[in-house]
Amino acid sequence: MSKIRVNTEYLEQQRQQLEKVAKELQNISEEVSYVNHNLSWQISSRSQIKAKLNDYSAYIGTMQSRTSGLSAALQSVSQQYQNTEKKLGAAVIKGESTQKKDTSGTMQEKEEKPEKKSLWSWSDTWKLAGQFGIAGATVAVIGELITGGKSVKNGLKAGKNILSLVEKIGKAVSKPSFDWRTLFGFDQAITNASSKTLFGAIGDELKKLKFSNAKTVGDKIAVGAKWAGYAMTGILSAYDNFTDEENATFGRKLAETIGETTIKIGEGIALKAAIGATCAALGVGAPAVVIGGAVVAATWGIDKVTEQLTGKNFAEATSDFVLDTGKAVIDKAGEIVKNVGATAKRAGDAIGGWWKSFGRSFAPA
Repeated sequence: MSKIRVNTEYLEQQRQQLEKVAKELQNISEEVSYVNHNLSWQISSRSQIKAKLNDYSAYIGTMQSRTSGLSAALQSVSQQYQNTEKKLGAAVIKGESTQKKDTSGTMQEKEEKPEKKSLWSWSDTWKLAGQFGIAGATVAVIGELITGGKSVKNGLKAGKNILSLVEKIGKAVSKPSFDWRTLFGFDQAITNASSKTLFGAIGDELKKLKFSNAKTVGDKIAVGAKWAGYAMTGILSAYDNFTDEENATFGRKLAETIGETTIKIGEGIALKAAIGATCAALGVGAPAVVIGGAVVAATWGIDKVTEQLTGKNFAEATSDFVLDTGKAVIDKAGEIVKNVGATAKRAGDAIGGWWKSFGRSFAPA
Protein backbone atom coordinates (compact mmCIF):
# COMPACT_ATOMS: atom_id res chain seq x y z
CA MET A 1 0.00 0.00 0.00
CA SER A 2 1.41 3.37 -1.01
CA LYS A 3 1.91 6.07 1.62
CA ILE A 4 1.69 9.83 1.27
CA ARG A 5 3.41 12.08 3.74
CA VAL A 6 3.42 15.87 3.75
CA ASN A 7 6.30 17.63 5.49
CA THR A 8 4.37 20.39 7.24
CA GLU A 9 7.52 21.86 8.78
CA TYR A 10 8.98 22.40 5.30
CA LEU A 11 5.68 23.92 4.14
CA GLU A 12 5.80 26.35 7.04
CA GLN A 13 9.38 27.30 6.17
CA GLN A 14 8.37 27.98 2.56
CA ARG A 15 5.37 29.99 3.70
CA GLN A 16 7.59 32.15 5.90
CA GLN A 17 10.00 32.67 3.00
CA LEU A 18 7.12 33.75 0.74
CA GLU A 19 5.91 36.12 3.43
CA LYS A 20 9.37 37.69 3.60
CA VAL A 21 9.44 38.03 -0.18
CA ALA A 22 6.01 39.69 -0.13
CA LYS A 23 7.16 42.21 2.48
CA GLU A 24 10.31 42.94 0.46
CA LEU A 25 8.24 43.47 -2.68
CA GLN A 26 5.96 45.82 -0.79
CA ASN A 27 8.95 47.83 0.42
CA ILE A 28 10.37 48.04 -3.11
CA SER A 29 6.98 49.15 -4.49
CA GLU A 30 6.74 51.87 -1.85
CA GLU A 31 10.29 53.04 -2.59
CA VAL A 32 9.60 53.24 -6.33
CA SER A 33 6.41 55.16 -5.64
CA TYR A 34 8.27 57.52 -3.30
CA VAL A 35 10.93 58.20 -5.95
CA ASN A 36 8.23 58.79 -8.54
CA HIS A 37 6.42 61.37 -6.43
CA ASN A 38 9.57 63.21 -5.49
CA LEU A 39 11.16 63.64 -8.91
CA SER A 40 12.23 67.25 -9.42
CA TRP A 41 13.99 66.86 -12.76
CA GLN A 42 13.12 69.56 -15.24
CA ILE A 43 13.62 67.56 -18.41
CA SER A 44 11.44 66.88 -21.42
CA SER A 45 11.21 63.13 -20.66
CA ARG A 46 10.01 63.65 -17.09
CA SER A 47 6.48 62.48 -17.84
CA GLN A 48 7.74 59.35 -19.58
CA ILE A 49 9.99 58.45 -16.64
CA LYS A 50 7.10 58.94 -14.20
CA ALA A 51 4.90 56.71 -16.32
CA LYS A 52 7.53 53.96 -16.35
CA LEU A 53 7.98 54.21 -12.59
CA ASN A 54 4.22 54.01 -12.14
CA ASP A 55 4.17 50.85 -14.23
CA TYR A 56 6.99 49.30 -12.19
CA SER A 57 5.30 50.20 -8.91
CA ALA A 58 1.98 48.70 -10.05
CA TYR A 59 3.67 45.52 -11.36
CA ILE A 60 5.62 45.00 -8.15
CA GLY A 61 2.45 45.62 -6.14
CA THR A 62 0.66 42.91 -8.14
CA MET A 63 3.53 40.45 -7.50
CA GLN A 64 3.39 41.27 -3.79
CA SER A 65 -0.35 40.59 -3.70
CA ARG A 66 0.03 37.25 -5.48
CA THR A 67 2.93 36.18 -3.24
CA SER A 68 0.89 36.97 -0.13
CA GLY A 69 -1.98 34.94 -1.56
CA LEU A 70 0.29 31.95 -2.18
CA SER A 71 1.67 32.20 1.37
CA ALA A 72 -1.86 32.15 2.79
CA ALA A 73 -2.75 29.16 0.58
CA LEU A 74 0.28 27.18 1.83
CA GLN A 75 -0.73 27.89 5.42
CA SER A 76 -4.28 26.66 4.71
CA VAL A 77 -3.01 23.45 3.03
CA SER A 78 -0.64 22.71 5.91
CA GLN A 79 -3.35 23.24 8.53
CA GLN A 80 -5.87 21.07 6.70
CA TYR A 81 -3.33 18.27 6.31
CA GLN A 82 -2.41 18.38 10.01
CA ASN A 83 -6.08 18.22 11.02
CA THR A 84 -6.68 15.27 8.66
CA GLU A 85 -3.57 13.46 9.94
CA LYS A 86 -4.74 13.83 13.55
CA LYS A 87 -8.15 12.38 12.68
CA LEU A 88 -6.60 9.46 10.79
CA GLY A 89 -4.14 8.85 13.61
CA ALA A 90 -6.95 8.68 16.16
CA ALA A 91 -8.82 6.22 13.93
CA VAL A 92 -5.77 3.98 13.52
CA ILE A 93 -5.08 3.91 17.26
CA LYS A 94 -8.69 2.97 17.92
CA GLY A 95 -8.66 0.30 15.22
CA GLU A 96 -5.46 -1.29 16.50
CA SER A 97 -6.76 -1.75 20.04
CA THR A 98 -6.99 -5.41 21.05
CA GLN A 99 -10.09 -7.13 22.38
CA LYS A 100 -10.04 -9.24 25.50
CA LYS A 101 -12.76 -11.31 27.18
CA ASP A 102 -13.40 -10.71 30.88
CA THR A 103 -14.76 -13.24 33.38
CA SER A 104 -18.37 -12.51 32.39
CA GLY A 105 -17.66 -13.35 28.74
CA THR A 106 -18.14 -9.81 27.43
CA MET A 107 -15.66 -8.16 25.06
CA GLN A 108 -13.36 -5.41 26.35
CA GLU A 109 -11.04 -3.18 24.34
CA LYS A 110 -7.45 -2.82 25.46
CA GLU A 111 -4.96 -0.53 23.77
CA GLU A 112 -1.48 -1.86 23.12
CA LYS A 113 1.19 -0.15 25.20
CA PRO A 114 4.72 0.46 23.94
CA GLU A 115 7.32 -1.93 25.27
CA LYS A 116 9.60 -0.32 27.84
CA LYS A 117 13.34 -0.86 27.76
CA SER A 118 14.75 -2.57 30.84
CA LEU A 119 17.43 -0.70 32.76
CA TRP A 120 19.64 -3.79 33.05
CA SER A 121 20.06 -6.44 30.36
CA TRP A 122 21.81 -9.79 29.98
CA SER A 123 24.50 -8.09 27.92
CA ASP A 124 25.19 -5.73 30.84
CA THR A 125 25.55 -8.79 33.09
CA TRP A 126 28.10 -10.40 30.78
CA LYS A 127 30.06 -7.15 30.45
CA LEU A 128 30.39 -7.06 34.24
CA ALA A 129 31.15 -10.78 34.50
CA GLY A 130 33.86 -10.40 31.86
CA GLN A 131 35.91 -8.26 34.25
CA PHE A 132 36.49 -11.23 36.61
CA GLY A 133 39.67 -12.35 34.93
CA ILE A 134 39.93 -15.36 32.62
CA ALA A 135 37.14 -17.23 34.40
CA GLY A 136 34.73 -14.29 34.11
CA ALA A 137 35.57 -13.70 30.45
CA THR A 138 34.85 -17.38 29.72
CA VAL A 139 31.46 -17.09 31.44
CA ALA A 140 30.72 -13.94 29.43
CA VAL A 141 31.40 -15.72 26.12
CA ILE A 142 29.13 -18.64 26.98
CA GLY A 143 26.44 -16.43 28.56
CA GLU A 144 26.20 -14.13 25.53
CA LEU A 145 25.79 -17.12 23.21
CA ILE A 146 23.05 -18.66 25.40
CA THR A 147 20.95 -15.56 26.19
CA GLY A 148 21.63 -13.57 23.03
CA GLY A 149 20.01 -15.96 20.59
CA LYS A 150 21.02 -16.68 17.01
CA SER A 151 21.39 -13.21 15.54
CA VAL A 152 24.24 -11.47 13.75
CA LYS A 153 24.56 -8.77 16.41
CA ASN A 154 24.72 -11.23 19.31
CA GLY A 155 27.28 -13.28 17.39
CA LEU A 156 29.41 -10.14 17.08
CA LYS A 157 29.03 -9.47 20.81
CA ALA A 158 30.18 -13.01 21.58
CA GLY A 159 33.14 -12.50 19.26
CA LYS A 160 34.10 -9.35 21.15
CA ASN A 161 33.96 -11.30 24.44
CA ILE A 162 36.22 -13.96 22.93
CA LEU A 163 38.78 -11.27 22.05
CA SER A 164 38.58 -9.96 25.63
CA LEU A 165 39.27 -13.50 26.85
CA VAL A 166 42.30 -13.79 24.54
CA GLU A 167 43.59 -10.44 25.84
CA LYS A 168 43.34 -11.62 29.46
CA ILE A 169 45.07 -14.91 28.67
CA GLY A 170 47.88 -13.00 26.92
CA LYS A 171 48.40 -10.77 29.95
CA ALA A 172 48.35 -13.78 32.27
CA VAL A 173 50.97 -15.82 30.40
CA SER A 174 53.25 -12.77 30.17
CA LYS A 175 53.63 -12.76 33.98
CA PRO A 176 56.39 -14.76 35.68
CA SER A 177 53.89 -16.55 37.93
CA PHE A 178 50.26 -17.57 37.61
CA ASP A 179 47.79 -18.11 40.45
CA TRP A 180 44.06 -17.99 41.22
CA ARG A 181 44.08 -14.19 41.61
CA THR A 182 44.98 -13.81 37.93
CA LEU A 183 42.36 -16.41 37.03
CA PHE A 184 39.57 -14.42 38.72
CA GLY A 185 40.83 -10.89 38.07
CA PHE A 186 42.06 -10.07 41.56
CA ASP A 187 45.63 -9.43 40.48
CA GLN A 188 46.68 -5.82 41.04
CA ALA A 189 46.23 -3.84 37.82
CA ILE A 190 47.24 -0.51 39.37
CA THR A 191 50.27 -0.36 41.65
CA ASN A 192 52.05 2.89 40.94
CA ALA A 193 51.10 4.78 37.78
CA SER A 194 53.82 6.95 36.25
CA SER A 195 51.52 9.96 36.49
CA LYS A 196 48.81 10.86 38.98
CA THR A 197 47.10 13.29 36.62
CA LEU A 198 44.29 12.34 34.23
CA PHE A 199 46.24 13.26 31.09
CA GLY A 200 49.27 11.39 32.35
CA ALA A 201 47.12 8.31 33.05
CA ILE A 202 45.61 8.54 29.55
CA GLY A 203 49.15 8.60 28.19
CA ASP A 204 49.93 5.44 30.17
CA GLU A 205 46.87 3.70 28.69
CA LEU A 206 47.84 4.70 25.15
CA LYS A 207 51.36 3.35 25.67
CA LYS A 208 49.85 -0.06 26.40
CA LEU A 209 48.45 -0.10 22.84
CA LYS A 210 51.91 0.06 21.21
CA PHE A 211 53.37 -3.23 20.01
CA SER A 212 56.82 -1.74 20.53
CA ASN A 213 56.14 -1.61 24.28
CA ALA A 214 55.10 -5.30 24.38
CA LYS A 215 58.14 -7.23 25.63
CA THR A 216 56.86 -10.80 25.73
CA VAL A 217 54.81 -12.95 23.36
CA GLY A 218 51.92 -12.81 25.84
CA ASP A 219 52.05 -9.00 25.87
CA LYS A 220 51.96 -8.90 22.08
CA ILE A 221 48.96 -11.24 22.04
CA ALA A 222 47.20 -8.98 24.55
CA VAL A 223 47.89 -5.83 22.49
CA GLY A 224 46.73 -7.54 19.29
CA ALA A 225 43.53 -8.75 20.98
CA LYS A 226 42.89 -5.22 22.30
CA TRP A 227 43.14 -3.74 18.79
CA ALA A 228 40.97 -6.54 17.41
CA GLY A 229 38.40 -5.69 20.10
CA TYR A 230 38.40 -2.07 18.97
CA ALA A 231 37.84 -3.28 15.40
CA MET A 232 34.92 -5.39 16.64
CA THR A 233 33.48 -2.28 18.31
CA GLY A 234 33.57 -0.58 14.92
CA ILE A 235 31.90 -3.57 13.26
CA LEU A 236 29.10 -3.54 15.85
CA SER A 237 28.57 0.20 15.31
CA ALA A 238 28.54 -0.34 11.55
CA TYR A 239 25.94 -3.10 11.90
CA ASP A 240 23.65 -0.84 13.93
CA ASN A 241 24.01 2.14 11.58
CA PHE A 242 23.83 0.29 8.27
CA THR A 243 20.69 -1.62 9.33
CA ASP A 244 19.03 1.55 10.66
CA GLU A 245 16.35 2.65 8.16
CA GLU A 246 16.46 6.23 9.47
CA ASN A 247 19.97 6.65 8.03
CA ALA A 248 19.08 7.24 4.39
CA THR A 249 22.52 7.88 2.88
CA PHE A 250 25.74 5.86 2.83
CA GLY A 251 27.71 8.95 3.93
CA ARG A 252 25.58 9.41 7.04
CA LYS A 253 25.87 5.72 7.96
CA LEU A 254 29.66 5.80 7.56
CA ALA A 255 30.02 9.08 9.47
CA GLU A 256 27.93 7.78 12.40
CA THR A 257 29.91 4.53 12.46
CA ILE A 258 33.25 6.34 12.65
CA GLY A 259 31.96 8.85 15.21
CA GLU A 260 30.34 6.31 17.54
CA THR A 261 33.34 3.93 17.39
CA THR A 262 35.77 6.72 18.22
CA ILE A 263 33.64 7.94 21.12
CA LYS A 264 33.14 4.44 22.58
CA ILE A 265 36.87 3.66 22.47
CA GLY A 266 37.80 7.08 23.83
CA GLU A 267 35.22 6.82 26.59
CA GLY A 268 36.62 3.48 27.78
CA ILE A 269 40.22 4.73 27.77
CA ALA A 270 39.30 7.97 29.57
CA LEU A 271 37.27 6.21 32.29
CA LYS A 272 39.99 3.62 32.94
CA ALA A 273 42.63 6.36 33.06
CA ALA A 274 40.55 8.45 35.49
CA ILE A 275 40.10 5.52 37.85
CA GLY A 276 43.78 4.61 37.54
CA ALA A 277 44.90 8.19 38.27
CA THR A 278 42.63 8.32 41.33
CA CYS A 279 44.03 5.04 42.68
CA ALA A 280 47.61 6.19 42.04
CA ALA A 281 46.96 9.49 43.81
CA LEU A 282 45.56 7.61 46.82
CA GLY A 283 48.41 5.09 46.74
CA VAL A 284 45.94 2.20 46.38
CA GLY A 285 46.76 -0.96 44.46
CA ALA A 286 43.42 -1.66 42.75
CA PRO A 287 42.64 -5.18 41.45
CA ALA A 288 41.86 -5.55 37.74
CA VAL A 289 38.29 -6.65 38.47
CA VAL A 290 37.61 -3.50 40.50
CA ILE A 291 38.88 -1.17 37.78
CA GLY A 292 37.09 -3.07 35.02
CA GLY A 293 33.87 -3.22 37.03
CA ALA A 294 34.03 0.50 37.76
CA VAL A 295 34.47 1.27 34.04
CA VAL A 296 31.50 -0.95 33.13
CA ALA A 297 29.33 0.65 35.85
CA ALA A 298 30.31 4.19 34.84
CA THR A 299 29.65 3.49 31.14
CA TRP A 300 26.28 1.94 31.99
CA GLY A 301 25.30 4.96 34.11
CA ILE A 302 26.32 7.48 31.44
CA ASP A 303 24.39 5.57 28.76
CA LYS A 304 21.23 5.32 30.87
CA VAL A 305 21.25 9.05 31.62
CA THR A 306 21.62 9.99 27.95
CA GLU A 307 18.98 7.41 26.95
CA GLN A 308 16.51 9.04 29.32
CA LEU A 309 17.30 12.47 27.85
CA THR A 310 17.68 11.62 24.15
CA GLY A 311 16.55 8.02 23.63
CA LYS A 312 20.10 7.09 22.55
CA ASN A 313 23.27 5.91 24.32
CA PHE A 314 26.09 8.36 24.99
CA ALA A 315 28.20 7.54 21.91
CA GLU A 316 25.22 7.66 19.52
CA ALA A 317 23.78 10.86 21.01
CA THR A 318 27.15 12.63 20.95
CA SER A 319 27.94 11.51 17.40
CA ASP A 320 24.51 12.62 16.13
CA PHE A 321 24.85 15.99 17.87
CA VAL A 322 28.25 16.64 16.28
CA LEU A 323 27.09 15.55 12.82
CA ASP A 324 23.77 17.43 12.95
CA THR A 325 25.36 20.60 14.32
CA GLY A 326 28.09 20.53 11.66
CA LYS A 327 25.54 19.93 8.90
CA ALA A 328 23.35 22.78 10.18
CA VAL A 329 26.30 25.19 10.19
CA ILE A 330 27.34 24.19 6.66
CA ASP A 331 23.75 24.38 5.38
CA LYS A 332 23.26 27.80 6.97
CA ALA A 333 26.49 29.12 5.46
CA GLY A 334 25.46 27.79 2.06
CA GLU A 335 22.03 29.37 2.41
CA ILE A 336 23.55 32.75 3.28
CA VAL A 337 25.91 32.64 0.28
CA LYS A 338 23.05 31.59 -1.98
CA ASN A 339 20.75 34.36 -0.70
CA VAL A 340 23.45 37.00 -1.06
CA GLY A 341 24.12 35.89 -4.64
CA ALA A 342 20.43 35.85 -5.51
CA THR A 343 19.88 39.28 -3.96
CA ALA A 344 22.83 40.75 -5.85
CA LYS A 345 21.59 39.27 -9.13
CA ARG A 346 18.06 40.55 -8.54
CA ALA A 347 19.33 44.03 -7.74
CA GLY A 348 21.58 43.99 -10.80
CA ASP A 349 18.75 42.85 -13.05
CA ALA A 350 16.43 45.52 -11.67
CA ILE A 351 19.02 48.29 -12.08
CA GLY A 352 19.93 47.10 -15.55
CA GLY A 353 16.30 46.95 -16.65
CA TRP A 354 15.58 50.39 -15.22
CA TRP A 355 18.69 51.82 -16.90
CA LYS A 356 17.62 50.42 -20.27
CA SER A 357 14.14 51.87 -19.84
CA PHE A 358 15.61 55.17 -18.68
CA GLY A 359 17.85 55.25 -21.76
CA ARG A 360 14.92 54.64 -24.06
CA SER A 361 13.19 57.66 -22.50
CA PHE A 362 15.90 59.89 -23.97
CA ALA A 363 15.91 58.22 -27.35
CA PRO A 364 15.00 60.52 -30.24
CA ALA A 365 11.39 60.29 -31.31
